[in-house]
Amino acid sequence: MQPDDVQGPSEPKVYEEEMEIINSFGETIPIGKSNWVGLRVEEDIYRTGITGELYLLDAENIAQQFDFNGQEKIKLKFGTPSKPPIVFEGRIYAAPKRRNVSDSSAGYAIPFISAECLRSQQIKVRQGFVNEPYSDMVTKIYERYMKPSGNKPLYVEPTLQLASFSFPGWTPIKTIRKLATKSVSADVSYRGATYLFFERLGNGKNIPGQSGFLFVSLEALLDPDRGPYTNPAELYRYEWKSIEDHDPRDFTSIIDLVETKKPNTLDNITKGMYSSTLIVHDIVKGTVHKHKLNYAQEFDHTVGGSTPLPYSKELVDASDSYEIYTTKKYQNYGGVHGGPDSSAGFPEGTILQRHSNFQQMNNLIATYTVPGDSLRRVGDIVQLELPSPETVGSDGPKRDSVMSGRHFVTRVVHNIDRTSPSARYETTIQSVKRDSVGDRAVATHSLDPPLEFNGIF
Repeated sequence: MQPDDVQGPSEPKVYEEEMEIINSFGETIPIGKSNWVGLRVEEDIYRTGITGELYLLDAENIAQQFDFNGQEKIKLKFGTPSKPPIVFEGRIYAAPKRRNVSDSSAGYAIPFISAECLRSQQIKVRQGFVNEPYSDMVTKIYERYMKPSGNKPLYVEPTLQLASFSFPGWTPIKTIRKLATKSVSADVSYRGATYLFFERLGNGKNIPGQSGFLFVSLEALLDPDRGPYTNPAELYRYEWKSIEDHDPRDFTSIIDLVETKKPNTLDNITKGMYSSTLIVHDIVKGTVHKHKLNYAQEFDHTVGGSTPLPYSKELVDASDSYEIYTTKKYQNYGGVHGGPDSSAGFPEGTILQRHSNFQQMNNLIATYTVPGDSLRRVGDIVQLELPSPETVGSDGPKRDSVMSGRHFVTRVVHNIDRTSPSARYETTIQSVKRDSVGDRAVATHSLDPPLEFNGIF
């Protein structure tokens, strides 16, 4: 039994002296205990950059006194008492929005974002590359256009392809995310087209892969021996009981099971998981090629014991259910690996595969709230135990065998609520079932004979 003056996991440790807002005139606005009443900080593996809101009690009208105009800097430091803290420096991007804190007091919601995201919207990439790996392009673009904003580290997993590319004036983030859709890992044991570009919250140490930005494949994130750093796996367990009965000092007990999502066949059909067709126009030769993906034939092996999701012959044979049009690309390899006839790295080797991989990944999703966990990051592996919805028998509750097991974390939201006498810190996690993450669904190269192009598809 802990003494009353010892913080439990649902009570945040906030470093008040290191939390502040700096306005556009260089004036520092301390975020004292009496001023702020809430905080939300979010990271998402599918969205580049950290976002959040600070909820401020404004009994002294400091929003006008310090001339808040949506151009301020913000510094935050908080965490679970027994774990490393979260350290974040970002930019406020909009004027505070008025928000009623209680019946008798008013406040503001102050939105903020990573400084790199704000900078990315102000500049454009107009630069060409010749016969370089996509991973080298990403490093150069980040160093030139994004790193000056916050000096955060970048972890880059080397890519296989050599390519020539001229960027037409996209933002740096859009450019790198475009390269992610084309990339295949240089590690030949990783055969998916699953690169992602995202940001992880840090603890102030700026270790590449542990915090900052990552350009990395899904396979590497799932490989504890060769991938970037991931935090130790935590076991989160949910039991049928009310939130009021939850012990706030229990790290592993799920406070609230917000939502679970299981396979949706219609959604899988319309997004190309089971079967799809890529129509490639070769402008040079004046031909059109069709490439087809068949989930049953091409799912040849999976990562870490994963298994294909259920399918029928009718589903995997319906290649017209999802179609994509593109143009033929040449000289993506330059003879480095596989030669020009290899499909990996060309549209026919990545587009259909990527759509199928990520659609499969999002078939088994759980969203749940746990006691504040400042160590949890997107890309981590966690263990989830959920009860079966069936009636509890004499032998006790049964385990939900579909949703329980190893999960891959895709979204983390940290919430601190200080409107009650004692502050409460909770972390909402969204994760996908590890066994739903496939490694390969490669489009078969040129199944149909080439068609003469007559100007009409």
